[in-house]
Amino acid sequence: MKPTASHRATPKAPPLSASFSASVTDELHRYDEHLRDVRGLAAGTRKDRLVIAGLLLQQQFKVHAIDISRLQPDDVRQFIAGRLDTHRTASNASRLAAALRSYFRYRATCGDQIPMETGQALADYLQNERPRSVSPSLFVLHRGNHDRPMTAGAVRGVIRWAYWRIGLTHTRSHALRHAFACRLVENGSSLKEVADLLRHRSLNTTLIYAKLDTPKLAAVALPWPGSKP
Repeated sequence: MKPTASHRATPKAPPLSASFSASVTDELHRYDEHLRDVRGLAAGTRKDRLVIAGLLLQQQFKVHAIDISRLQPDDVRQFIAGRLDTHRTASNASRLAAALRSYFRYRATCGDQIPMETGQALADYLQNERPRSVSPSLFVLHRGNHDRPMTAGAVRGVIRWAYWRIGLTHTRSHALRHAFACRLVENGSSLKEVADLLRHRSLNTTLIYAKLDTPKLAAVALPWPGSKP
């Protein structure tokens, strides 16, 4: 009998190169947890992204602690150019760019680029609300005497429970993202700002909210036949 999804073992982290320093290896293990638990990527995809991010970090921080603020655009361009010297194809360039974008998006969630309001809210949570825990994760679930990191699945479960408590049958968390984006647009936010907050890869994905900007659409709507001008 095949194991059910709830009994399947969580894929282990892909093995990393022994040539990486200890600080780079630790960083990649944290990045891998993000790719696995938040992004839901398969082991093969994660391994490719870990290797590319590891090579960049090893090149820049071989003898120093990792400090992403010291990493400049020219450093990234030179890294990509160096990797393309050995394998100059469009597919390899796309692979490198996709992996580095993924890593820098992850670093943004670590606080390299988050807004002041968000940082203050997290600081308040850590100082005043977070229970004691041995877990290094920011958000944790407590079950009896054990705790474990909060995952995207756990957040979806909390949202489903909140829906159920107020009598709503719709239980998908995407509805909250959709309502949030609509409010942003209706209050004057640009589509680029909405795309950044929802982490859309392309503005084409965000264009759906352009037709939901009710106030602006009303301003350019033609009068109804027979109505007063």
